[in-house]
Amino acid sequence: MDTPRTLYKITCDCPGTEAAAEASAALSAASLAFKGVDYDYSASLLSNSHSLFELADNYRGSFKASCPFYCSYSGYQDELLWAAAWLYKASGNYKYLTYVSSNQGWSQAVTEFSWDNKFVGAQTLLLKEFYKGNKNLNRYKIDIESFICAVMPGSSTSQIKTTPGGLLYF
Repeated sequence: MDTPRTLYKITCDCPGTEAAAEASAALSAASLAFKGVDYDYSASLLSNSHSLFELADNYRGSFKASCPFYCSYSGYQDELLWAAAWLYKASGNYKYLTYVSSNQGWSQAVTEFSWDNKFVGAQTLLLKEFYKGNKNLNRYKIDIESFICAVMPGSSTSQIKTTPGGLLYF
Protein backbone atom coordinates (compact mmCIF):
# COMPACT_ATOMS: atom_id res chain seq x y z
CA MET A 1 0.00 0.00 0.00
CA ASP A 2 1.52 3.31 -1.00
CA THR A 3 -0.98 5.59 0.74
CA PRO A 4 0.31 7.43 3.82
CA ARG A 5 -1.16 5.96 6.99
CA THR A 6 -0.91 8.48 9.79
CA LEU A 7 -0.70 7.01 13.27
CA TYR A 8 -2.74 8.59 16.05
CA LYS A 9 -2.50 7.66 19.70
CA ILE A 10 -4.26 8.43 22.93
CA THR A 11 -2.57 8.93 26.28
CA CYS A 12 -3.41 10.37 29.67
CA ASP A 13 -2.34 13.78 28.34
CA CYS A 14 -4.02 13.37 24.97
CA PRO A 15 -7.22 11.46 25.78
CA GLY A 16 -9.55 9.60 23.50
CA THR A 17 -12.33 8.32 25.70
CA GLU A 18 -14.42 7.06 22.77
CA ALA A 19 -11.58 4.94 21.36
CA ALA A 20 -10.42 3.53 24.71
CA ALA A 21 -13.95 2.68 25.88
CA GLU A 22 -14.87 1.10 22.54
CA ALA A 23 -11.70 -1.02 22.61
CA SER A 24 -12.56 -2.01 26.19
CA ALA A 25 -16.02 -3.15 25.11
CA ALA A 26 -14.57 -5.15 22.21
CA LEU A 27 -12.05 -6.91 24.46
CA SER A 28 -14.77 -7.78 26.99
CA ALA A 29 -16.92 -9.29 24.24
CA ALA A 30 -13.92 -11.21 22.90
CA SER A 31 -13.12 -12.51 26.40
CA LEU A 32 -16.61 -14.01 26.53
CA ALA A 33 -16.08 -15.68 23.16
CA PHE A 34 -12.79 -17.27 24.28
CA LYS A 35 -13.82 -18.12 27.86
CA GLY A 36 -14.70 -21.74 27.12
CA VAL A 37 -11.87 -22.28 24.63
CA ASP A 38 -8.77 -20.58 26.03
CA TYR A 39 -9.23 -19.42 29.62
CA ASP A 40 -5.82 -17.71 29.89
CA TYR A 41 -6.37 -15.70 26.72
CA SER A 42 -9.87 -14.80 27.85
CA ALA A 43 -8.51 -13.59 31.20
CA SER A 44 -5.84 -11.53 29.43
CA LEU A 45 -8.46 -9.89 27.20
CA LEU A 46 -10.59 -9.06 30.24
CA SER A 47 -7.63 -7.66 32.17
CA ASN A 48 -6.74 -5.37 29.27
CA SER A 49 -10.39 -4.38 28.97
CA HIS A 50 -10.37 -3.27 32.63
CA SER A 51 -7.22 -1.20 32.00
CA LEU A 52 -8.65 0.49 28.92
CA PHE A 53 -11.86 1.30 30.76
CA GLU A 54 -9.89 2.93 33.58
CA LEU A 55 -7.97 5.00 31.03
CA ALA A 56 -11.20 6.02 29.29
CA ASP A 57 -13.00 6.93 32.51
CA ASN A 58 -10.16 8.57 34.43
CA TYR A 59 -8.78 10.64 31.55
CA ARG A 60 -11.90 11.84 29.81
CA GLY A 61 -11.68 13.79 26.62
CA SER A 62 -12.96 13.44 23.11
CA PHE A 63 -10.89 11.58 20.55
CA LYS A 64 -11.39 14.42 18.08
CA ALA A 65 -8.69 16.40 19.91
CA SER A 66 -6.20 13.55 19.30
CA CYS A 67 -7.44 12.61 15.84
CA PRO A 68 -8.69 15.67 13.95
CA PHE A 69 -10.76 13.90 11.29
CA TYR A 70 -12.84 11.96 13.81
CA CYS A 71 -16.13 13.55 14.78
CA SER A 72 -18.42 11.96 17.35
CA TYR A 73 -21.77 13.68 17.52
CA SER A 74 -23.06 11.82 20.57
CA GLY A 75 -20.03 12.40 22.82
CA TYR A 76 -18.24 9.70 24.77
CA GLN A 77 -20.78 8.90 27.49
CA ASP A 78 -22.40 6.19 25.37
CA GLU A 79 -19.05 4.44 24.88
CA LEU A 80 -18.37 4.54 28.64
CA LEU A 81 -21.76 2.95 29.39
CA TRP A 82 -21.27 0.44 26.55
CA ALA A 83 -17.85 -0.57 27.91
CA ALA A 84 -19.10 -0.83 31.50
CA ALA A 85 -22.06 -2.96 30.37
CA TRP A 86 -19.75 -5.35 28.50
CA LEU A 87 -17.32 -5.46 31.45
CA TYR A 88 -20.17 -6.38 33.76
CA LYS A 89 -21.40 -9.06 31.36
CA ALA A 90 -17.90 -10.52 30.95
CA SER A 91 -16.68 -10.25 34.55
CA GLY A 92 -19.81 -10.26 36.69
CA ASN A 93 -18.14 -7.49 38.72
CA TYR A 94 -20.91 -5.40 40.29
CA LYS A 95 -18.61 -2.37 40.19
CA TYR A 96 -19.54 -2.02 36.52
CA LEU A 97 -23.25 -2.53 37.08
CA THR A 98 -23.09 0.16 39.77
CA TYR A 99 -21.23 2.44 37.34
CA VAL A 100 -23.95 2.03 34.73
CA SER A 101 -26.75 2.43 37.29
CA SER A 102 -25.12 5.57 38.69
CA ASN A 103 -24.76 7.13 35.26
CA GLN A 104 -28.18 6.39 33.78
CA GLY A 105 -28.70 10.12 33.44
CA TRP A 106 -26.31 9.98 30.49
CA SER A 107 -28.54 7.51 28.75
CA GLN A 108 -31.38 8.57 26.55
CA ALA A 109 -34.18 7.19 24.47
CA VAL A 110 -32.86 7.10 20.92
CA THR A 111 -34.02 5.81 17.57
CA GLU A 112 -30.70 4.45 16.37
CA PHE A 113 -27.92 2.05 17.30
CA SER A 114 -24.77 2.99 15.43
CA TRP A 115 -21.02 3.46 15.57
CA ASP A 116 -21.68 6.85 17.14
CA ASN A 117 -24.54 6.03 19.49
CA LYS A 118 -24.38 2.93 21.66
CA PHE A 119 -26.94 3.80 24.34
CA VAL A 120 -29.36 1.17 22.98
CA GLY A 121 -26.60 -1.44 23.09
CA ALA A 122 -25.82 -0.77 26.74
CA GLN A 123 -29.51 -0.73 27.61
CA THR A 124 -30.07 -4.05 25.83
CA LEU A 125 -27.08 -5.75 27.47
CA LEU A 126 -28.39 -4.84 30.91
CA LEU A 127 -32.12 -5.35 30.41
CA LYS A 128 -31.83 -8.90 31.77
CA GLU A 129 -30.65 -7.41 35.08
CA PHE A 130 -33.86 -5.39 35.30
CA TYR A 131 -35.93 -8.53 34.83
CA LYS A 132 -33.84 -10.32 37.46
CA GLY A 133 -35.01 -7.68 39.94
CA ASN A 134 -32.65 -4.72 39.59
CA LYS A 135 -35.29 -2.01 39.48
CA ASN A 136 -32.53 0.64 39.45
CA LEU A 137 -32.36 0.00 35.71
CA ASN A 138 -36.00 0.97 35.09
CA ARG A 139 -34.85 3.93 32.99
CA TYR A 140 -33.08 1.52 30.63
CA LYS A 141 -36.21 -0.60 30.32
CA ILE A 142 -38.27 2.45 29.39
CA ASP A 143 -35.66 3.66 26.88
CA ILE A 144 -35.29 0.27 25.17
CA GLU A 145 -39.07 -0.09 24.88
CA SER A 146 -39.14 3.35 23.25
CA PHE A 147 -36.40 2.27 20.81
CA ILE A 148 -38.24 -0.91 19.87
CA CYS A 149 -41.43 1.04 19.18
CA ALA A 150 -39.48 3.58 17.11
CA VAL A 151 -37.96 0.92 14.84
CA MET A 152 -40.92 -1.44 14.62
CA PRO A 153 -42.48 -1.14 11.16
CA GLY A 154 -46.17 -0.36 11.46
CA SER A 155 -45.88 1.01 15.00
CA SER A 156 -47.72 4.27 15.62
CA THR A 157 -44.41 5.74 16.83
CA SER A 158 -42.22 4.25 14.09
CA GLN A 159 -39.50 6.63 12.95
CA ILE A 160 -37.64 4.45 10.48
CA LYS A 161 -37.53 3.80 6.80
CA THR A 162 -36.79 0.46 5.18
CA THR A 163 -35.28 -0.57 1.90
CA PRO A 164 -37.43 -2.78 -0.36
CA GLY A 165 -35.61 -5.75 1.21
CA GLY A 166 -36.46 -4.65 4.76
CA LEU A 167 -33.14 -3.13 5.87
CA LEU A 168 -33.64 -0.30 8.38
CA TYR A 169 -32.11 3.10 7.74
CA PHE A 170 -32.50 6.50 9.36
